[in-house]
Amino acid sequence: MFEGLQKFASQKAYQLIRKKGVSCPDCGQVLTLPPVMPEGGLQARMACGRCDWRGNLIDVMKSGGQQVSPREVKPTGSRIRSSDYRWVVPGTGRVNGELVFGTLWLLFCAAFVGMVLFAGKGTSFNGGLIFAAFMIPFSSVGLWLFYLGAWKCWGEVSVRINRDDFKLTRRLFGRIKEKRIPFADLDEIRLELDSDGESGTTMDLVVARKDGKDLKLDPEISRDEKRWLLGQWQQAIGMEPGLKEEPEDEAFSGSAIHDGVVELEPGTGGRFRLTVRGRAGLWMFFAGLLHVTVGLVFCLGSGFSDGGEGAPGFFRVLDLVFSGFGILMGSVATLGGLALLVAGYLKLGEVKKYSFETDRVDFATVKRGGRISKKDSWTRAEIREVVKSRIGHSNGDPRFQVQLRGPENVNLVSFSSEEVAGELEGWVRNWIKTGESS
Repeated sequence: MFEGLQKFASQKAYQLIRKKGVSCPDCGQVLTLPPVMPEGGLQARMACGRCDWRGNLIDVMKSGGQQVSPREVKPTGSRIRSSDYRWVVPGTGRVNGELVFGTLWLLFCAAFVGMVLFAGKGTSFNGGLIFAAFMIPFSSVGLWLFYLGAWKCWGEVSVRINRDDFKLTRRLFGRIKEKRIPFADLDEIRLELDSDGESGTTMDLVVARKDGKDLKLDPEISRDEKRWLLGQWQQAIGMEPGLKEEPEDEAFSGSAIHDGVVELEPGTGGRFRLTVRGRAGLWMFFAGLLHVTVGLVFCLGSGFSDGGEGAPGFFRVLDLVFSGFGILMGSVATLGGLALLVAGYLKLGEVKKYSFETDRVDFATVKRGGRISKKDSWTRAEIREVVKSRIGHSNGDPRFQVQLRGPENVNLVSFSSEEVAGELEGWVRNWIKTGESS
């Protein structure tokens, strides 16, 4: 009897929490709960779709997590300057790791140039080859790191909201870059987790366009300052802060998908089968070939000078250092390339299959020859939601991924066109709604 009362109380609490809404304790992303309480009750494991947080509802309630929302009051001590619909975010003014490392890298390249020019009476063909192979990519890396560090330290971002557009200006070392987004092309302004951040919890200010070519800003300021800017910009443009209203339900009329990579075969009663052909193996294989080629060039051409005969002792030492460094770099690149070749070969022809049945969804990873390497199955009640999100561009066209969120977060497709991703999202969303209404 006591267990029955405890279960009844847990179900009531779960429905109340689901109705009120909860958010991730780490990044503030709204968590969508399935309509039926999963096995395990309030202690059932769940995951955030934007960061690496995993836990249960009890952890969420203890943390008091709230969704990312605008902040009305400017944080104390903020260096942001604002006046007349204009906001200026200056650089930190502090030396950072990228600036130091980029400077040292450029000095390293300069020393290398001096060694090649003055370490001997002449430079052999191999020396010229290695010189070209080293200086072009290495100097570019140093310049890029120095630019990133300089931007964080001395760069300035300003935003001005005019009567009919959103204007962004970036300044660094006297160079000015401007970008304008007409209000007619503006979709929304929001805070979004940066999936590329090392900590997994960095928030970007996103100015979303209707054509999918969003503008992302990640200035070196605190989260509260970003929340304040979010509220300021939304208020200036006249956008209602908060989540968008869900469109009214419409009758779903999906069609099959056949684009060479994604294959969707419709079934009856909202059921369907999805086949996704993997492309990672091919990319890894070609990357391995490139690494092996570059590595062999470095190894075979490491004896690039005449031993520094007749040169000052300092340059003779540099000659030995760079010879050893070339062999080391070439060996590492060659071994890494061989590893990529093997891994890419093993993943060639890999296919992922998903079967959305009446009460469950089945997963299977099929290798070449039909061997199944991984299988899993989730009940319909464990599925929380499906989310389509933009993850990049290809030839100017936005690319999307579709993620199924349940006990874990599974990417059904990645880097697909908007048409394919939108059609697949519609199929999965219809499958979820069919289960809720049954």
